Amino acid sequence: MITPHGTVGHSSGEIATAYCAGRISRAEAIVIAYCRGKAMLENKQDGAMLAVGLSTHEALLCIEKNESIHIQITAISSPSSVTLSGDADSIGTLHSRLQAVTYADAVFETSTYEQWTAGLSAKVTGSINLQEVSVEQTLALDLFIMTSSSQAIMAVPGQATYCAANNFQDALARKRKYIGLPACSIGISIITEIIKAGSLSKALNEQHRRQTYTIGELSLIELIEAAFMKAPESVDSWYPFDTLAMAQVMTCLEPSKLASL
Repeated sequence: MITPHGTVGHSSGEIATAYCAGRISRAEAIVIAYCRGKAMLENKQDGAMLAVGLSTHEALLCIEKNESIHIQITAISSPSSVTLSGDADSIGTLHSRLQAVTYADAVFETSTYEQWTAGLSAKVTGSINLQEVSVEQTLALDLFIMTSSSQAIMAVPGQATYCAANNFQDALARKRKYIGLPACSIGISIITEIIKAGSLSKALNEQHRRQTYTIGELSLIELIEAAFMKAPESVDSWYPFDTLAMAQVMTCLEPSKLASL
């Protein structure tokens, strides 16, 4: 157990800092975070910010390579995380370029080592870090929710590393359930309304070609809410209830909806 002499944070981290210091309750922290986000949306300026998983050196190199955009480092959150700021167009351009690198994918046979590790980095490394810390610190977690993807089941040939990364999260959730720890992996499809991919005609046409369907913002919230639910108690029945099944929630593969496409 770590007992700090003091806590410090910036931006929304100030809320977590106040909670860790015992100055506000968990419920108050959630309300403050909500009100802060709402106020930021209502008072939106022309500029924009972007949090990236880069070191200061890597961020500076990235800015130098994109001389046409006007961006600067605003905050250094950790050795591998910085916040950038600039005009909205420049931030949007850089965000798209970084995403292109992060999600660079290919079929397994032609994937380079760099492509493979880049595709696995966020989901696999991030999930392992959370798993190891929670076990080492014996954290009494109520929830351990990971956002996987329906691609883990459909296995799109051109997204080998992405499919593998999502399958890892599904397997990790099942392992945690098996050893008595909370876990749920939600396999999400394309979300309309709140992400850029959900409005791209190319992505939507591809979804239609595979005869699957998308979900909206409300459906996403309902799925996350379902992940909060406790597993039903085991009862005598003609078939045994697989409690490990609660480790995974898959979207956009509901038979009756697929049949209507």
